[in-house]
Amino acid sequence: MSDDQFYNYSAAEGRTESGTGRRKANDSLPWGLGLPIILVISLSVVASLWFGWKIDKGLGELARNRHEIVSETEVNSQLITRRDGLLAKENIVKKAAVLGLFPPTDKQIRKIKKP
Repeated sequence: MSDDQFYNYSAAEGRTESGTGRRKANDSLPWGLGLPIILVISLSVVASLWFGWKIDKGLGELARNRHEIVSETEVNSQLITRRDGLLAKENIVKKAAVLGLFPPTDKQIRKIKKP
């Protein structure tokens, strides 16, 4: 048996009769299928990195805002305490006495009728 008789090749398709095929050198199947897959994977990696960066940036901003809220809450409580002290009746009476002001007598109070 010679080599020609043992392997019977089809010249048109480049395949053996047993069905196992040979790939031609200029076959574009790997690039036709692989290139879109590589592009999708590359875009996915870039998108994942971008989303990770944005999430990290947002979490940092939240931490800064939380710190500002805590400090502003402390300032607000100090201002409320100061306001309550300034609006206390005893404090107002003392400040008024220093300025020469006193509560009105009954003769100085006049009631106005509403129309």
